[in-house]
Amino acid sequence: EAILLIHGRTWSALPDYDLQVEGEDLSLMDGLVQKGYAVFALDMRGYGETPRDATDWLTPNRAADDVAITAAWIADRRKWRIKPHLFGWSMGSGISQLSVQRHPEHYASLTLFGYWRDVDVELPADKPDLVPQHKPNTAEAAVSDFVTPGSISLKAIDAYVTAALNADPVRADVKSRDHYNALDESKITIPTLVIAGEFDPIATNVPGIEIGEHLPKLAQMMDKFTIIRSICDAQPEHNAFQSYTGRNQRLPMPVGGWPTPGAVASKLMGPLDPSIPPYVSLCYTCTHGPYNEPSPGFLGVSHSPFRPLGPGRADLVLNGITHDRLSDRALLRSSLDRFRREADTKGLFESMDVYHQQALGILTTSALSDALDVSKESPEVLTRYGINDPAYQRDGAPKMVRNFCVARRLVEAGARIVSMNYSRWDWHGGDGMNFPRSRQEFPLLDQGLSALVTDLHERGLDKDVSVVVWGEFGRTPKINKRNSRDHWPRVSCAMLAGGHMPGGQVIGSTN
Repeated sequence: EAILLIHGRTWSALPDYDLQVEGEDLSLMDGLVQKGYAVFALDMRGYGETPRDATDWLTPNRAADDVAITAAWIADRRKWRIKPHLFGWSMGSGISQLSVQRHPEHYASLTLFGYWRDVDVELPADKPDLVPQHKPNTAEAAVSDFVTPGSISLKAIDAYVTAALNADPVRADVKSRDHYNALDESKITIPTLVIAGEFDPIATNVPGIEIGEHLPKLAQMMDKFTIIRSICDAQPEHNAFQSYTGRNQRLPMPVGGWPTPGAVASKLMGPLDPSIPPYVSLCYTCTHGPYNEPSPGFLGVSHSPFRPLGPGRADLVLNGITHDRLSDRALLRSSLDRFRREADTKGLFESMDVYHQQALGILTTSALSDALDVSKESPEVLTRYGINDPAYQRDGAPKMVRNFCVARRLVEAGARIVSMNYSRWDWHGGDGMNFPRSRQEFPLLDQGLSALVTDLHERGLDKDVSVVVWGEFGRTPKINKRNSRDHWPRVSCAMLAGGHMPGGQVIGSTN
């Protein structure tokens, strides 16, 4: 059998598919030959030793036809006229699909690797005055293709840069990208494989439901979770507002803004226990402001969350003041404030009353301080949650995995709503760390979240406590050129558990 390889946008076939480095086996073509395949790699017009044509341009349709001519030549020169398997990478994946749609009779199968095209976005036609640039390629551009630290030796990177610049000293000029608007998966009539990521799905304890391989603990208790796959039409910005309110921050709001669920619970239900605030936030302050928890909106500051993280934690104890003396001070403050109440036009006195009531309840009992103190937790239970990492993740939050346990202790003590942020999940930038960071983060989330839900069930709290896990938007199903996933506001997902919700199901679907 034969395989035809089609390269990407910047570099030709030799550096991409047949890199030779002494002492290292890096050539994909050599590897496939060792498996018994006849392997061919095409340099498109303007790449490698293939000259540009008279137009000085490469266009997707012309490239697709060239690929079909090459595939026919490969079949004709073989004794049994066997059609080749077509493999396209990055830009080459779009050209390969176009070729298969236009000339399906020439191919045995199609493999798309690093597929980049968003078929829901219409690509515009070129401006009529477009001229070729003949822009030189650079060593910096070649080095930038290696985005995962340690994945390849420095010797191999140097060899790649040298081979790339020798093969393609001048960047090919490509136009008519609107040809890609013709890409339509329904018009592919041959077996096709799309290589979209590094991780495999694994089976769960619910037949028919699979999740990512780095979430094995959650997989074994999926009967206790519900997955929602069809949360649609988020905004593309990193803004916690939409996660906390379900609202579009770009649209007009009431005066004060929309409230969070915690603020609503505080307003409508109040405290279950005077010593435990109804709304507690375990969120760390992030240096990227929009990541942070929004205000209580038009419900007012009296329904803001109690935030025990940071220096305020020391204020949870009375320093040399007895409970009786604290009560006397509260009565004195009340009498001094009464005559000024009519002048209050902003509701600040009412808010301060709520704060002082909460403070009195907190300071006259150790219930809240005890709930926040995980040293009072059973060591066996605490071990389930894993170990905290207090280092902040760039502009996000630290990996305080034991806050899952703190959240359970707070609701057990009487808190109605507990919010928390955990780590940082935006890995699609220039560092190309999507998959390496996933290998670090998912096992920790797997451990902390599975321990929380297990804990709730063992304590009989699973009917009374709802667990909601989500972010502000989804991630692209296709890998970008940095081997990562970009923002995907069209659809995202959530995991739910507890709260009398039936588990073991997936709600919604995507195409």
